[in-house]
Amino acid sequence: MKKENKAGIVIAAVVLGILCVAMIAGCIMLGINGSVGKLSQKSSNAKKSDFEETEESYDTAEYSGSGEDFEIVITETTAEEDTPEEGQDTPEEGQAESTDYLCAESDQRELTEDDVTALQNLTVEGLPEGKDIIQMVINEMYARRGYQFGDEAIQAYFDSKEWYQEITERTDDMDAILASMSEVEKTNIDFLSTYVQ
Repeated sequence: MKKENKAGIVIAAVVLGILCVAMIAGCIMLGINGSVGKLSQKSSNAKKSDFEETEESYDTAEYSGSGEDFEIVITETTAEEDTPEEGQDTPEEGQAESTDYLCAESDQRELTEDDVTALQNLTVEGLPEGKDIIQMVINEMYARRGYQFGDEAIQAYFDSKEWYQEITERTDDMDAILASMSEVEKTNIDFLSTYVQ
C-alpha cells in the first residue's frame, strides 16, 4: 500500500513538473512572439464589410444585424513612434530641454541641491560668455517678472527667448521685481545665491 502511495506521489510530481515546464515554455513563446492578448490583424486585402453607409437617418437605437458587418481593428504602437521625426532635435544627457527656460520649475517649487547639481551639469548653448548658469537661473527668475537688465549680454540672451518677448511691461526697478515675486521664488533666489561662483 505504501509503495502504491509513493508511486502515485511520484507520478503526480512528474505530471506537475511537466505542466510547469509547458506553462513556462508557453509564456516564453508568447513573450517572444509579442502576441499576448492581441488579435491578429487582417490584411488590407481582407474581406471588407458588407455594411454600406447611407445618408438615411434612423429614429431607432436598435440594431437588428448579425454583427458580421463589423470587424475589430487593433493598431499596435511601437517605440519608434515615440522617437522624434527627422530634423527634430532631442536633448542629450546633460543638455537642457527645449522649454526655453533654464529652470522651468523655479517659480513652482523650492529647489534642492539635486537641482543645483543637475543645472551645473547642463550644457546650455547661447548663454552669455563667462556667465555662471546658477546666476543665469536667478536672472531668469527676475526676467520672468519683466526685469530689464543693464548688462547687454544678459539682456540679449533673454531678448532671444519667446516667453520674455511676450512680457509687455518691463522695468529695471529691482525693488518692484522683488515685491512681485512669490515666497517660493524668493526662497529659491536666496538658496541659489549660495551657489553662485
